[in-house]
Amino acid sequence: MTFLTGWITNILLFILLAIVIDMLLPNSSMQKYSKMVIGLMLIVVILNPVFSLFSVDINKLISDFQINDASQDEESKKLIESQKREIQASQRAYILEQMAVQMKKDAGEDMEKEYSMEIRDIAIQVSDEQKSIGSSKDVKSVDVYVSAPSEKEQTAVETIAPIQIDASREMVPKEDIADSRLKDMASLLAQIWELDQEQILIHVEGGEDQVHE
Repeated sequence: MTFLTGWITNILLFILLAIVIDMLLPNSSMQKYSKMVIGLMLIVVILNPVFSLFSVDINKLISDFQINDASQDEESKKLIESQKREIQASQRAYILEQMAVQMKKDAGEDMEKEYSMEIRDIAIQVSDEQKSIGSSKDVKSVDVYVSAPSEKEQTAVETIAPIQIDASREMVPKEDIADSRLKDMASLLAQIWELDQEQILIHVEGGEDQVHE
């Protein structure tokens, strides 16, 4: 808009200047030449925007276009890469969730049968560098959350089970029994899931985490 205003202003000023010059010149052959020159100059003033267009640095225009195009390509690549990472993360989470469901299904019955423990949840840990997860071999560690029998169940078992006292047997501390039981559970799970026992971490409701080596 500023360019158009300046262009019209220049034309009007030139026309006024031409009128003044024409009035000052005497009626002679010189006046004819002056009108011709003024007419040519008026054409130049009118066509000045066109001349300005042709005076633009073409190389600069091409360079600016290439820079903008490269910038857009870089932004597109970043957007595609970001979307790719989001898709991979979603697929990874889905695979881990399905693996946990299957592992719980495979070991749940044996845990209840052997130790009267219910597997409540399983959290599978894999390395960040692991691009694909195809089997349990790709697993870094497994956190297993189990619940102990309720007090009602424990009371029922204690009521039904016969009490036998053997004075000749040495009493084993309660802590050692609990630790041994957890290790046995970890060994069972490792066998079912085809993992190393060191990979399994059992969390007992109301108890402390135990690493099984």
